[in-house]
Amino acid sequence: MGKPISVAIPIDGEFSGEKYPQSGYGVARRLVSSLLPYFPGSAVGVSNSEYHIIPELLHWENRATEWSGKPDRVKVSLPLYRGQQLIGSALVKAKSSWWTLGGDRPEDLIELPFDVYAAGLAGIKKPNRLVIEK
Repeated sequence: MGKPISVAIPIDGEFSGEKYPQSGYGVARRLVSSLLPYFPGSAVGVSNSEYHIIPELLHWENRATEWSGKPDRVKVSLPLYRGQQLIGSALVKAKSSWWTLGGDRPEDLIELPFDVYAAGLAGIKKPNRLVIEK
């Protein structure tokens, strides 16, 4: 098991002038949930952890896909620091299917990519069909 990683709360996402309150906190909480199996003690917010991830919501698009046919999209930057030094980064991108029964949200799209990312940090390769750029 690895050392705990603290995850900062990013600024909430917005798209076309619409803000999505609590989306930043939701992203941080979801990332910590993915990290915990490999890095016990990981937490949201500032801590005395040696390692820190400071996510940035680069794109947060919540569409009414079920009637518009336009997919939800999300892009999150995940820079990893040891102290003040950047030691790695990843870019997680996801979009929903054009066909849905409704209820999808951008935060639903990041669960699997974050799980794959966390496993990768721990040196465990998970099969995936996701776009994760390093």
